[in-house]
Amino acid sequence: MCADPTTRHRKPIPVKKSIAALAIVIALPALASGCSTAPADAVTQTTVTIGVTPGADLAPLYMGVKQGFFAEQGINLTINSLAASSSAVLSAVDQEKFDFGFADAVSIMEAKEAGLGLEVISGAAATTGDPRLDYAAIVVHPSSAVDSLDDLRFLHMSVDAEGTINDLVAKSAVEASGIEVSSVSWHEIPFVDASEALTSRRVDAALVVEPFVTQARLAGFRVISYPYAEFDSELTVSGYVASSGLLEDDPELVERFITALDASFAYAEEETYEVRTNIGTYLSSEAAVEARLTLPRFTREFDRDALEKLAAAAVDHGFITQVPDLEALLP
Repeated sequence: MCADPTTRHRKPIPVKKSIAALAIVIALPALASGCSTAPADAVTQTTVTIGVTPGADLAPLYMGVKQGFFAEQGINLTINSLAASSSAVLSAVDQEKFDFGFADAVSIMEAKEAGLGLEVISGAAATTGDPRLDYAAIVVHPSSAVDSLDDLRFLHMSVDAEGTINDLVAKSAVEASGIEVSSVSWHEIPFVDASEALTSRRVDAALVVEPFVTQARLAGFRVISYPYAEFDSELTVSGYVASSGLLEDDPELVERFITALDASFAYAEEETYEVRTNIGTYLSSEAAVEARLTLPRFTREFDRDALEKLAAAAVDHGFITQVPDLEALLP
């Protein structure tokens, strides 16, 4: 019989379900399959919560829970994916409603500049580096007259949320095409609704990430840009943070979380087929999409040169006021 988990008291975060079509909460005591492995049985489990926004970047995390790597470290990990955005996740981490959080790199820089109580503990995912096929893309409707980014002058484009890395790289890509960012009308539309927004002509282009990139491509939508790879071939897109309170109160628990992450990343790197088929457990996708989607480059490391370039662009576009001290920001 499994040991009873020792639950850390955390209040549930009240968040808007704007991505309800995708959002799920996974609470797996020890292992999804029960008490099936000896290491998990032998370790008293501490329940902690991580806040995320669903995406392919999270594949190693979900695989790590499924494979029992967190349970082996005495962690009963609850994944809360109801937050509407990275900023909502980071705000909840600051308030210690989440012990850990997953967010995009730009939102993390914004949160640190605002003085939120969190620390970066790991990278999560990076661009493939291939400007011909990446896991984020700007797409247009099959019948659209838009063939390239410079055709978007005086037209409409969507990103999932303002102030994120997606917002920044989309604007950087438009700027690199030679037109003014202000000449484009910008809209916030969740990835799950982007194809409908293009079909109904609410927008003329949309930035989406996997599995929505492959869903769009299979439906005939055209890709006019892969903005992560075009911004920098080594761009680290996302990462994991821990609350400052948790780091102060229980640094050993944070170390165990990182150890479980290490095992999860190693597994995801070796078992790419299983990573693909598991994506459907936390993101709505069909088998045809899972077989064809482009996976991120999963990495716990941040590329400092690319991140410095990203920070400089964030300053230029008014996302943050100054480039952060990366030595102090990164683990």
